[in-house]
Amino acid sequence: MSHRNADELAYYSSFGNATDPQRYSFLLDGLPTTALELSSVVQGTLVHILEAWRYGLQLPVERKREVSIGTAAGLLERSQELDGRPLTEVRSPSKRVVATCHDFSILLCAMFRQQRRPARARAGFAAYLSPGRYIDHWVCQYWDGGAARWVTVDAQLDQVQRQGYGIGFDPCDVPEDRYLTGARAWQQCRAGRMDPQLFGFSRWWGMGYLRHVLLRDLLALNKMEGLPWENAGLSEVDESGVSAADRTDLDQIAALAAGNDGAFAALRSTAEQVLRTGRPPDWRPWRLDQV
Repeated sequence: MSHRNADELAYYSSFGNATDPQRYSFLLDGLPTTALELSSVVQGTLVHILEAWRYGLQLPVERKREVSIGTAAGLLERSQELDGRPLTEVRSPSKRVVATCHDFSILLCAMFRQQRRPARARAGFAAYLSPGRYIDHWVCQYWDGGAARWVTVDAQLDQVQRQGYGIGFDPCDVPEDRYLTGARAWQQCRAGRMDPQLFGFSRWWGMGYLRHVLLRDLLALNKMEGLPWENAGLSEVDESGVSAADRTDLDQIAALAAGNDGAFAALRSTAEQVLRTGRPPDWRPWRLDQV
């Protein structure tokens, strides 16, 4: 392991703002250690707002607001309000916190980091949630030291959803062609290998969406795993306001975030520069109340 790689793995072994369980860290003590077992704990704690119907749930308006919690500490607090048992005790769907894919990602990431194991949230696109399209989706990656690689885990995909979506791969090791990080999706579309109009969510698609997810991927890789519909502190412009220099900067960000060896230090300094200057600009595709 290179010194640079050691620094990177140490960085991802500690909490960020969204993944820090704070005073609820005791709930993450003594959990199992495999990705499969931890995913099962997450699945027994959260229910995705757009998948609730699969579990026979009709969510009242006040429960839908739980998707705005957005932090591991907040999710754990709400979970205890709904059901005070240990997380290893599977809750009925009505006693799970209403969440989005973002929350499944950061809660699993928090569990790995509680065990001092390198993990990181990723913003990107799933190829398995809508035929022929790539849907805005968050996952978690953990470092497999034996295989010396980052392993992608979709903790949202329990047995109910695996059957519903016809998932034939292992959700605890999602193949690279089934999930594209924001960085890889941007690269594929900029190179003309994929159609940007196939990337997005609901009625929002295209290069603006790819730009948004690429920047969220950059921030997540710097442990700023904010809710995807909230302002991240960046300027926001439509595609007409994106300059050639901005696109060059986005290409460089994508190259760094795609995981090239030795890119960690540059990835950190690039995120700081983007936040300081507000360029390249973000594009928020929708408000939560529009979905």
